[in-house]
Amino acid sequence: SGWTFSLAYAALPLGMGSTLLVGLFFGLYPAVSAARLQPVEALRDE
Repeated sequence: SGWTFSLAYAALPLGMGSTLLVGLFFGLYPAVSAARLQPVEALRDE
């Protein structure tokens, strides 16, 4: 087919780092927000 594949060496750590940061933000932010709520307040909104 004549296609050659090349990957920059900086792309792997950059991709892993950005994935880690996004995962931590979208995982920890809701968890910390929920931890600050009183259980009665959280159940009242359901």
